[in-house]
Amino acid sequence: MLISYPEYYKKFKCIADRCSDTCCAKWTIVVDEDSAERFRRIGGDFGERLSAAMTVDEDGDTVFINKNNRCPFLNSGNLCDIYINLGENSLCKTCERFPRFRTDFGGTAEVGLSLSCPVAAGLIVESPGFPLESDFDDSDPDINDLDADLYFCLKTARKTVVNFIADGPLTMGKLSALLVFAEDLQGEIDSERFSVPEIKRTDKPLGFDDSVFEKLSYLTEEGERIFKSLSFIEEFALTDEHKNILLYYIYRYLLKAAYDGNARFALKLSVFATAIIAQLNIPTVESAVLFSKEIEHSADNLSVFAG
Repeated sequence: MLISYPEYYKKFKCIADRCSDTCCAKWTIVVDEDSAERFRRIGGDFGERLSAAMTVDEDGDTVFINKNNRCPFLNSGNLCDIYINLGENSLCKTCERFPRFRTDFGGTAEVGLSLSCPVAAGLIVESPGFPLESDFDDSDPDINDLDADLYFCLKTARKTVVNFIADGPLTMGKLSALLVFAEDLQGEIDSERFSVPEIKRTDKPLGFDDSVFEKLSYLTEEGERIFKSLSFIEEFALTDEHKNILLYYIYRYLLKAAYDGNARFALKLSVFATAIIAQLNIPTVESAVLFSKEIEHSADNLSVFAG
């Protein structure tokens, strides 16, 4: 199976207790059923601790019961007691994979790193990620009902967008042009013509309604304070770091529209995420991590934000 990834992907290495923002805090960790069953079979005192720490949430998922907004196995040294007691291969899939993600497209797959991890974010803002690199592995292809016409339309559209972004500095005009392109591309998809329109320069404002920040559910008090105090402006400075963040969002989300046909959402998210990260009055990596954790990783917030 062909696996594609940005060039920074293999550079990632978790720094564990030295991380400034551990992924084991604040989030609810979903335990996949295979891991949950394995944990329930562990004997002794640690096995009892594992069983007592798991519950089923309102969505029917098995989760760890957070204590003081931390995973119950995140110890005082910010290290994982499951890893320490049972070894690296004992982690549930959520913990084993994060911050890596993978999306399958039939006989191919794409993997990457999530912007919500500070170490991954540091790699992402330093590199455009394109052109992609590829390897073959022995995993079985994902058998699905992917619409081939839509998939190849989106692949062509992504290449068009990446080339447009990469050609010179990132500007407000480019962001606006991508929003217009999003509407044009969605029209082609909805009509099932599947042709890729031209990206046209425009002076149309972004038109983001910052009242949306009042409607979101926040993970942290800091995130709520920062976003609710933000007044979106139409003219602001963009750097190569912001260009790389935009490319990250294009890479992660545009081709995934092959599953729901919503290219408009992927492009709007990419543009507005970049614009908001650029306007937060904190360092770029911190801005990117904050946006990703508070908005990108919440399905409810995403539907409000880019709906």
